[in-house]
Amino acid sequence: MTLEERKVYTVTQINHFLKVYIEREQFFNDFWVKAEVSSLKYHTSGHIYFNLKDRRSQIRAVIFKREASKLKFKLLDGMEVFARCRLDVYIEGGTYSLIIQEIQTTGEGELYKKFLEIKEKLRREGLFEPEHKKTIPGFAKTIGVITARTGAVIRDILRVIKRRAPWVKVYLFPALVQGEGAAEDIIRALRLARSFKNIDVIIIGRGGGSMEDLWCFNDETLAREIFETEIPVVSAVGHEIDWTIVDYVSDRRAATPTEAAEICTPDRNELIKNLNKIIDRGMKSMNNRINYYEEVMEDIKGCRYFVQPLLLIRDRDEALVKNINRLRYMIGNSLNLKNNRINNYIKVLNAYSPLKLLPTKKDNLFVLREKIVNNYRRFIDKKRESLEKSNQGIKLLNPVNVLNRGYAIVEDKNRKLIKSIHSVEKDDDILVRVSDGTILSKIQDKKGL
Repeated sequence: MTLEERKVYTVTQINHFLKVYIEREQFFNDFWVKAEVSSLKYHTSGHIYFNLKDRRSQIRAVIFKREASKLKFKLLDGMEVFARCRLDVYIEGGTYSLIIQEIQTTGEGELYKKFLEIKEKLRREGLFEPEHKKTIPGFAKTIGVITARTGAVIRDILRVIKRRAPWVKVYLFPALVQGEGAAEDIIRALRLARSFKNIDVIIIGRGGGSMEDLWCFNDETLAREIFETEIPVVSAVGHEIDWTIVDYVSDRRAATPTEAAEICTPDRNELIKNLNKIIDRGMKSMNNRINYYEEVMEDIKGCRYFVQPLLLIRDRDEALVKNINRLRYMIGNSLNLKNNRINNYIKVLNAYSPLKLLPTKKDNLFVLREKIVNNYRRFIDKKRESLEKSNQGIKLLNPVNVLNRGYAIVEDKNRKLIKSIHSVEKDDDILVRVSDGTILSKIQDKKGL
């Protein structure tokens, strides 16, 4: 690849790319740093330049005049601070630095820790979940505003509402928005606003300030009151970079009070513009429909039935007669087809009629019966013959027949069969069974073979 074919950048382009990338990344636009102040310099322009460092590294930082004028303490070298900032790239010098938007001492850092604790606690309980967020009405008729009785916030809200939707009613529920007792006062105003049944949406707002100034909007009890409120709530606390617990728990967060008023009201000019578009579309649609029916009427006027209406009756009468004749033909043809089909079914039924099959089945039944009877007789004869043979065998084995041939059965007095001379003794009583009875005898002597 030649040098001409390679993509070559200038140093300015590289620095510009880095600046654009950092500005697009949300992380670099709003984050907190805990560090030590060093190389502090108060410039005559009102800006404050210094470095923020820890044990291993450091980075340049600047507080511009506007934010510097809001500081409630004097920065000193070696002071430990919490700084809310954004990262910025200086293209010409090829350096980057932190633009400080808010800075606190470590004592104020304790407030930030407490803020994070409350935020995490309520997050775990689900108070920030999207499914709990109520829809902000697009055409609110009545808006409740909770803020200071006087000041830029209520003026900005009223100005925007008057310009965008002058028909909207605004109820002001004045409350303290800073200092001791402010959270309780906002809760009181919120409960009062909830008692008004006709309020469609509530705006809670105040101007910007330090974390200490805005601390009442981090009150846990206030957050729970907003969560329990059935009326949609829009938060407009501080500037766009300021976030409080109220912003997280409200149904919608506005960067400024002006934006909150715009969220809650439709733009009158946009409504008029949209209404004119609807009217134009309606008129165009109506004109098209009128033109269409005019063309239809012209076609009707040119129709011969319109000129001679009796022709329509005559034509319809002729068509009716044709349809009746066609219907009669179709009905007659259908009936003939049905009759032919029925006759075919009758022929098939007659061919397979049980009455025709009965004589053949009767003859088969007679032959089958004769076979069964003959088989049964042969079976009985075989069984009778077998029984006779068994009878003869039993007679041969019958002990009575043996006795008839002159033999006898000898038993002791317990009618136990005597098989040996050793089973009896002299003078024992014995029974001798012969063919026609039993003889009672006594042993006088015994001899072996």
